Amino acid sequence: MSKLRLAMACWNYDRTRALLEDRIPVDGIDLTYINIPVEETFFRMIRHREFDVAEMSLSSYTLSLFKDPKSFVAIPVFPSRYFRHSCIYINRNSGVHEPKDLIGKRVGNPEYQLTAGVWIRGILSDDYKVPVSSVTYFRGGEEEPGRTEKLAITLNPLPTQGPVHNVKLLDSGGAQLGMITMGVGLQGWNGTGDWTNGKRFRNMRALFPMYDTPFHAVVLQRSGIASLAQLDKKRVGVGPRAGTGGTYIPEILKLLGISAEISNGSLAAMATELFAGQYDALAVLTGTPMPAVQEAEAKEPVTFLSLSPEQIKAIRKAMPEFSPSKITAGTYRLLDKDGEI
Repeated sequence: MSKLRLAMACWNYDRTRALLEDRIPVDGIDLTYINIPVEETFFRMIRHREFDVAEMSLSSYTLSLFKDPKSFVAIPVFPSRYFRHSCIYINRNSGVHEPKDLIGKRVGNPEYQLTAGVWIRGILSDDYKVPVSSVTYFRGGEEEPGRTEKLAITLNPLPTQGPVHNVKLLDSGGAQLGMITMGVGLQGWNGTGDWTNGKRFRNMRALFPMYDTPFHAVVLQRSGIASLAQLDKKRVGVGPRAGTGGTYIPEILKLLGISAEISNGSLAAMATELFAGQYDALAVLTGTPMPAVQEAEAKEPVTFLSLSPEQIKAIRKAMPEFSPSKITAGTYRLLDKDGEI
């Protein structure tokens, strides 16, 4: 009997990698594992029903149950497990000293139906006595503006341009809570980033600690590039202009004496453009594993460019906000040794 052919869209989690690498077969199923970022999976499945099986936003799935036709059936498998207290920042002049002080405030999030946002609103309500109806929630893409909801819902949109813009919103009182990264936050605090023009943004403080965002530099193996120094005069994509990579990578390369042609854009689009020859490298600061890198190495071999001990020392001396960090071997399929910064 021939096997049932199914296409499954899912991110490359350590819990599902054996399926991606075809190390564990599925009885009676000829499975095609499509490794793409979660938000792309959710959008394409919710809007266009493109896959037979897909990782799915729990909140968007729940919303879909209130619409006809009911197109999806959930199974109790949970590939994504994440600590959602990270990246929550507040305006220090907002009068918010503990979560319950958020009552009556304005809060921004990438997408109102995002499961992480739903979870955060839930713990604020259940554990910290902050009713959902007591806060005004605004929407804006974290990596790029103009993000739309996967399923249409009524909301009050406030698009932002990323961490730098969010710092400015916090400082001005345009938002009482925003998502930023520690490096950008420290630049704003000290007034050291070029984007600050020397102004110290002291109207903010961290509500919860930030997750680690290590240095990634990736090139195609066929490029022949084997070191960061070879990126001199090359085209390098660093992610959104106001993102952490867009803020720091140009400074890091300049510090190391590397004069690269810097471009900004969404990381997913830049990964695609890397294969099209529009870029010579991707260099970013982001959490691991990074979906764009996983997608890249799934298509063809890539090389991870490491920082030398001397380069790490120089970066930490000039930018003390960087703490010891590493990308553990095996985080990416082709990364066979730890990468440190």
